[in-house]
Amino acid sequence: MEPKEITHYLSHLKQIKLLVDQIHLADHYELNELKLGCQGFMWWFGKNVKKIREYAALSTPFPPIVFDINGYMLSGGHRYCAAKKRGDKTISAYIGVKKEFN
Repeated sequence: MEPKEITHYLSHLKQIKLLVDQIHLADHYELNELKLGCQGFMWWFGKNVKKIREYAALSTPFPPIVFDINGYMLSGGHRYCAAKKRGDKTISAYIGVKKEFN
């Protein structure tokens, strides 16, 4: 996925809308399956238990979460927690790729 597509994707999310202009985009984003583990951000997103329960009750796959080139999650914390809660082993994620210099 190209940076403009990631910006468009993020701009539709209310919680990110104000941050879109501040995001340092990668040259490219790769779609990967990310293993659900014990990430430090869960303490924050885990506070909205109602939203996580609602998401976890869905039987469909979640839209991909998004990470920048430094591993910072730009979108998808609640989806990540919900996927973990319902027992999913992985979640789709767009991960920013740094430009290679020769």
